[in-house]
Amino acid sequence: MGSCTSWAVRAALLAGVLLVSGGSAAIAAIPPAFDSSLPRSSGEGAIEPGQANPSPLHHGPPEGHLPPTQQNLELVGRLEPTGAFGDVEPGQLADVAVHKGWAYLNSWDDPECQRGGTYVIDIRNPAAPREAGFIPAQFPYYHGEGAHVVSLNTPAFQGDVLAVNNETYGDNVGTGACLPAPLAAGQFGGFDLYDVTNPETPVPLALTAGDRDRDGDGAPEQPAPNAYHSVFVWQDGPRAFLVGVDNPEETDVDIFDITNPRAPVQVGDFDLDVKFPQILNGENANGDNVLHHDTVVKRIDGRMVMKADYWDAGYVQLDVSDP
Repeated sequence: MGSCTSWAVRAALLAGVLLVSGGSAAIAAIPPAFDSSLPRSSGEGAIEPGQANPSPLHHGPPEGHLPPTQQNLELVGRLEPTGAFGDVEPGQLADVAVHKGWAYLNSWDDPECQRGGTYVIDIRNPAAPREAGFIPAQFPYYHGEGAHVVSLNTPAFQGDVLAVNNETYGDNVGTGACLPAPLAAGQFGGFDLYDVTNPETPVPLALTAGDRDRDGDGAPEQPAPNAYHSVFVWQDGPRAFLVGVDNPEETDVDIFDITNPRAPVQVGDFDLDVKFPQILNGENANGDNVLHHDTVVKRIDGRMVMKADYWDAGYVQLDVSDP
């Protein structure tokens, strides 16, 4: 599913800071239309500002979308990360996070169960972005629309943390042929945490963490955590937390205490459809697709507020001062 929670940030990246492209500025589950007439960077240099404009169909066909607009934006730099696999495929890049002049681009899977991971791009000089590395996802997972980087200062950790979601190969491309049993039978993955205080030498903190209890009985019966579609991290006082969108469960709002990011502890597992049944009221939705897709947490008027997006149905706001 295409993420729609941070278009302002993405527009700034695409048109004002960095346009990362393998023939597309892909931040959508639907493979975007590809304007092959646009110039492609070799990965080393920049293009002239204003040399090319992004395709107006970069987010799929016009049906079902608001008409595109572009105001007060200027393309100043562009890069195609090619170091890990060669040319980036259309639709491969799923999400982008920016922190302290570095961009982290999540990479989806392909039919050969490859390309899952995160590109690390140096954008401290926006006119000349530089590919600095690639963090491979743990097989058989890939990262989707859950890239988030924050600076944490807790009693257990001080530094910059990259959080990425994990989904199972085959979820996106429709085949589980290259998966080991029993993973081919379900959606697994959880989330990963990396220390990116030095972005060029990322250090794993926690790999494939997440909720392993799919049936709600409290017993960790699964071989791996549930697949997460996106993740978001915040700090409140001395404690830090992560919220994940749990793909297969009805209790799809999972909250973890990551005060010690090397040892995440689940503290919440919620089904907001039960707390707010109007989420499923199709008459009030702007369409017929209702699913928990993205989550953002911000401090508003002195308290931590979570905004959980439910696609066509709208969103729910929650006070998460006590997660």
